[in-house]
Amino acid sequence: MGVKLQQYKLHEAMQVVLLEQPNFTGTTRFLSDEIGRRGLYVRGDGATAPTSQIAARARNYPHLFEILDNRSIRLIGNGRSKQAGRGEHSAIDASNELATTPDGKQQRKSNLLPPDPRQNGGGRTLSPRKRRDESMRKVGLAPVMDEHTEVLILGTLPGDESLSKGQYYAKPNNDFWKLLGAALNERLTNMPYETKVRTLLARRVGLWDVYHNCVRPGSMDKDISERELNDFKSLKTVAPRVRLVCFNGQEAGESEEPVRGLGYRTRVLPSSSGANRKNQDERLRSWKSIAL
Repeated sequence: MGVKLQQYKLHEAMQVVLLEQPNFTGTTRFLSDEIGRRGLYVRGDGATAPTSQIAARARNYPHLFEILDNRSIRLIGNGRSKQAGRGEHSAIDASNELATTPDGKQQRKSNLLPPDPRQNGGGRTLSPRKRRDESMRKVGLAPVMDEHTEVLILGTLPGDESLSKGQYYAKPNNDFWKLLGAALNERLTNMPYETKVRTLLARRVGLWDVYHNCVRPGSMDKDISERELNDFKSLKTVAPRVRLVCFNGQEAGESEEPVRGLGYRTRVLPSSSGANRKNQDERLRSWKSIAL
């Protein structure tokens, strides 16, 4: 069964709701309930994003959200500093319902919202056959990176189990955490996921994928079609210190050229998939070469 079509990624759904709130602020409980009620985002298992996932997404997008306390999140504007949300050159002008785009132009908020993927560029409803294909379209997770990240590891798109849990490399059969743990000399495998993320960020390592979304029945890379790449140009703003971009496997490595074209050093690593254990010693040596 395909993952349910999502209208927005979770951080986009959070923006949609917070744009309508006083001071662009809401609690994680309110965001979870409102996003679910309006059907703006659902997880791979069909459930509404819980408060813990809302909070984690806000932490992963510090250029968009400010966490005020353990329960409240404020929208601070795309690509702006935290000070912007406190009134200095705020990206959002509440008095006239306009928003400032990155190039300094003013547009109405409604024009800045992501398009509805159920329609094509001309606004026409998708055909029944196209809708069947779209039912298998899957959207990736938010990146794990910050302004200190120096090494970024790109996969293709998380498998269904990872999408359902909202965690990178959640399938136990994948050797990713074992290989990266060996490279960093950290015991990542048995850590809780949140601890894994904190450890990676502390070691200046980030995670993302080459595809923002794709059509994929099941979780196999060989079944991927209708790919849409992530916006790698955004790395210059979100993670300006990235010096090396690694690709987890050959499928991800097919996107090496556009990333290298942006000026990054690149490296294609042997896939961490559990099905790729023929030359484990060589694979381990390759992964250890990324150590900071």
